[in-house]
This record gives sequence, C-alpha cells and structure tokens, in this order.
Amino acid sequence: MRKLLIESSRKVLKAKAGEYASDTSRFHNFEVAGKLLETTPEEALLGMMSKHVVSVLDIIEKNEPVSKSFFVEKFGDAYNYSLLLIGVLTNNSNVLSELDTYQCHDIDDSINISFHTLGIMVKGNSGVSSKVLAVRVFKDTLMHYADKVEIKD
Repeated sequence: MRKLLIESSRKVLKAKAGEYASDTSRFHNFEVAGKLLETTPEEALLGMMSKHVVSVLDIIEKNEPVSKSFFVEKFGDAYNYSLLLIGVLTNNSNVLSELDTYQCHDIDDSINISFHTLGIMVKGNSGVSSKVLAVRVFKDTLMHYADKVEIKD
C-alpha cells in the first residue's frame, strides 16, 4: 500500500501544483488563508489538513475493507497535506523530495495523538526542525496505519 500511496501522491502533487499555486509561491492558498484567518500559513494548512485526518480516523475506527480508490483518496489527501506542511515550514517548494524520506519507526501511537502533537508543535514556539520532525512522525504514523487497511478487490 505504501508504494501505491507514494506513487499517487507524486501524481496528485504535480497536478495540483498548477491549480493551487501562484506564479510566485507554491503555497499561495495557505498564505492567503492564513491572512484571512489572521494566523500563519502553517496553522491555516493544519486546519485544512484536519478534515482529511478525520476521514483517515473514520476508516481506522470502522476497521472494514475499503476500495483501493477510496484508500488512495483518503490516506493520500492526509499524506499530501503532511508533505505540504513540511514544505511550508521549511520554505521548500519541492515537496516531492519528502516522498523519499519515509522511514518506519515501528510507531504504535495513534494518528490522533500524532496529529494533536503536530498541532501543538506548529502553533508553538518550537524551531522549524522540531516542527518538521513532528510532521514526519505524523507522516510515518499515517503510513504505519495505511499498511493495516484491508483493501477489497
């Protein structure tokens, strides 16, 4: 499942870049949303990401087989937002470079604890490297659970 998710993410991120980015910034939507909400682009992105995390949590909680397309859409959205968040935090528009950084840390934490920690880190005064680490832990946690989802044919 991991390979399928990464390949799908690569395609989606490339396709969506032209749709959501501006000529000057890959993260245009998050920057404008941050201004509208009177917050940072990271916090605006985190808010948008939470909807996708809820979908993943629902899949895990139901513990029922899902179609491959449903899996790719739901886990892919959450995964892509984690990549975009790393990009926003590091000011690196090459978010595709993060696709190659997955390392399984044999994490048994739940996604909601990881996402909660991520929210605290992004909103807090931690340095960029600590925030990026929190996103990577969330990303790895997401992949850990992605491997456990049963796909129906």
